Amino acid sequence: MRFEEKHLQLFAAASLDFHPLHLSSKYAHTTPFGQRVVYGMLGFSACLAQLTPPSGKVVSSVRVEFDSALFLEVDYSLVVQRQTEREIAAALMDGSVTCMSLRLRFSDGTPQFAELSEEGTAPRQVSRSTQLSELRPALSFGGRYAPPRQAYLDLLGALGIDRQVWGDACLLLAMCSSYLVGMELPGENAIFTAMTAELEGNPDLPSDFEVTVDSYDERYQLVETRFAISGRSGTYAHGEISAVARSPRNQNTYALRREGSSQFAGKTALVIGASRGLGAALALELVAEGCNVVGAYAQSCDDMQELQAAGRDLPGQLIAEQGDASSLEWCVGLKGRILERFGGLDILICNAAPAVRPLRIEEATHDRMLAFLQRGFALVSAPLSSFLPLLSVAQGRVLLISSIFVEEPPKNWPHYVALKAASEGLLRTAAAAHPKVTFCIARPGKLRTDMSNTPLGWFEAEEPVAAAHQILRQVASTVTPGEVHFCQ
Repeated sequence: MRFEEKHLQLFAAASLDFHPLHLSSKYAHTTPFGQRVVYGMLGFSACLAQLTPPSGKVVSSVRVEFDSALFLEVDYSLVVQRQTEREIAAALMDGSVTCMSLRLRFSDGTPQFAELSEEGTAPRQVSRSTQLSELRPALSFGGRYAPPRQAYLDLLGALGIDRQVWGDACLLLAMCSSYLVGMELPGENAIFTAMTAELEGNPDLPSDFEVTVDSYDERYQLVETRFAISGRSGTYAHGEISAVARSPRNQNTYALRREGSSQFAGKTALVIGASRGLGAALALELVAEGCNVVGAYAQSCDDMQELQAAGRDLPGQLIAEQGDASSLEWCVGLKGRILERFGGLDILICNAAPAVRPLRIEEATHDRMLAFLQRGFALVSAPLSSFLPLLSVAQGRVLLISSIFVEEPPKNWPHYVALKAASEGLLRTAAAAHPKVTFCIARPGKLRTDMSNTPLGWFEAEEPVAAAHQILRQVASTVTPGEVHFCQ
């Protein structure tokens, strides 16, 4: 099973769920996923195409749990764990990792069909932006819902779902529940985690829906809602939905004090990966110290503009350079521009890394691990290859942002740990070959960044501003060329 761009577009058109996590690369780049995510209910619907209900039975209840995000251009496999006359239990797998589990229960009956509307209808075309403080019990939204007829049929055709076998109730439930989570509650900051539903009666279109908050757990940002979908003859689907409501993006990077110690005054620094998170905090801290900072970034134009605005009244200056720092050709061009403008380079900070997705060491993920390592290593090796000669002339410094995970490896991030370990090894070798340059490695712990913006990821995490200040104080006090120093 493999999801392509056309499947996202078809599901969006049919379900009327236009959540930006699935459709906007720009938005998805600011989330922990780093790229667009396949709709969970698109994955569920695709599973139906590979399953067959027992003869003379119809779906009476659905339980689906989303354990890990689905992505485009990845091969998934459906494993049927149990199948009887009354139940099917299955899991959608990425290698040995369960991405989604589902359980269908059946009762006696024949498939029921809705009279499809030519024009779809839904209250919203843009995801609702609900503040976390508003997620209180009894918060409720309702409206009228129907998928457009042709888009609905096109989606079923693309997925290979036999409508005559499944009927419409289960499929409409999948689409409507996706709309409820992504467009209504929690809305824009939602991550769909689970649904339990009962199906009864005949599906009618257009349907009336109501979704209501039952509870909100602030610790885990878990929203529990109950919903009902009704037609002319009454309610035909009702149940409970669980979703995580992610926190707003952390903008504390820009709340930097205006006083600097001038330790880097007049120096020129290049920060690779400067637009967000720790890289942005490091860049702004250096500008506050009176440093000329060249901030290299790949995609986050809006973030870089905000960062430049934040540094406008500080003693130093921030020059933005958009491009691919893993490209040696681009780095060579950047070197020429830095030489022309500043005459040299004193500090190189290698902070950038590709977005991290959980992977395990196995056949199914080997190619993705290799691609991650190649891309991530080039984000360190290309800048080092280009700028070490300039740093040698200036007797400058290199700072590599590694990770505490090198010491405490999580089981699902072997590619990230390998990347950071390999980058540290490269720095050690560079130190032996460049005795006039001082090399520093920082292994920060959890930080409140886009990459870690989950309830557990931000639990007891440090602000990037605080980490940047501490790291740069140690870099400033370390001047032992030809050696590698660790910033504690």
